[in-house]
Amino acid sequence: MEEPIVHPTSEALFNFAEAWIFMFLPLLLAEPRKLNLPRIGIWGMAMFLTNVFLIPYMGLRLNTPLPEEKDNKKDSLARIFGWIGIIVGSVAIFWGFVGRPEFADFASRGHYLISQITTNRVAIAFCVDLIFFYIFQLVLLGTVISQGSKTRWLRFVPFWGLGVSLIKNGEW
Repeated sequence: MEEPIVHPTSEALFNFAEAWIFMFLPLLLAEPRKLNLPRIGIWGMAMFLTNVFLIPYMGLRLNTPLPEEKDNKKDSLARIFGWIGIIVGSVAIFWGFVGRPEFADFASRGHYLISQITTNRVAIAFCVDLIFFYIFQLVLLGTVISQGSKTRWLRFVPFWGLGVSLIKNGEW
């Protein structure tokens, strides 16, 4: 049986989304609100199924007060996840632009991507995931990064802001 050939931009979209949700584990673990929810389990379901598992978590955390003191411990897990996420996501985007040269030039790839995100339900779902990931990143990093931190602005930079924040998490 022959394996199916997948367009590099479709592969890039999938791998970029997976790299982004991958980086959420240390962020969820750093969440100062004390929720009695299985954060690793929620992340695992979001990582391997869909972001829909993060939506109830985000709703439940709204009604949970912030503790008075934050634990600003340094975490090597965050740095590792940040580096892996940035590398995988960046390679995915690079692959989408230049992987498998038989799939033509940048313009053709861009046209293919636009046609996929306007007609293919799976591609649309991944784009919705990316939008939700950005919103979750804004909210969670806004809670985790201290008000006076010089890196607080990174929460507004989609994907790479999360990765750099994880790498520099000693300033949370």
